Amino acid sequence: MTKLFEGNPVFEALDDADYSLSHLALAQHLGIDPSEITPNGTSYGNMDQYEVPESGEEYGVATDQEADDACYEDIENLMDDAGWCFNLDIADYVQGDWFDEAMKESYYYYAQDIKEESDDVYKNRLVQEMVENGVVDEETALNPDFDEDEYFDDFVDRLCEGYDDAVQWYKDNFGEESIGDLVREGRIYINMQELVDDLIRYDGRGHILNRYDGNEDEVEIEGETFYIYRFN
Repeated sequence: MTKLFEGNPVFEALDDADYSLSHLALAQHLGIDPSEITPNGTSYGNMDQYEVPESGEEYGVATDQEADDACYEDIENLMDDAGWCFNLDIADYVQGDWFDEAMKESYYYYAQDIKEESDDVYKNRLVQEMVENGVVDEETALNPDFDEDEYFDDFVDRLCEGYDDAVQWYKDNFGEESIGDLVREGRIYINMQELVDDLIRYDGRGHILNRYDGNEDEVEIEGETFYIYRFN
């Protein structure tokens, strides 16, 4: 952590109302005069943004809470715009039983479709697959009075039991990238707070906010700690 020391330009500028503490923190971090830095509005989470005109470098400077808020907003935008690019599986943070319900619905329509298909031995293909999957035995299925509708739900449940994980079923059938599509389309909802907390815990805020080298730099000024992220 960098602290102020007497004699540097940042320390001398503390009494200058033209510079915010975040501005001075960045100057301290870069070791340059505050006048060489230009404020450039705010970015995610009300994080102050600055540019160093001489080099073209851009930075974000935030308090601890502002940095957390920036991560939250940035991750939401990444999912909306470009999909997923971090190490965690967003499917682990889906709220509710959407994937279980989707799998059951898919197998339900599958069963309806194969009921309309003929079979050389049984009443239809649905009955044939009921026998194959152990829902009914062959003798029962060949009975002229057999009604497959009585076992319809049992058959769907048996197909669902073939997957321990409905999320994996969805990925296998529709592809890994399909999960991000569901989020962007608003068909599933993510526990964003839990997701962001885990991303910060495992990858760090620098990995999320620093587009240059993934670092998070820390500066203390006037008893307040600021976190600095380079954008380019």
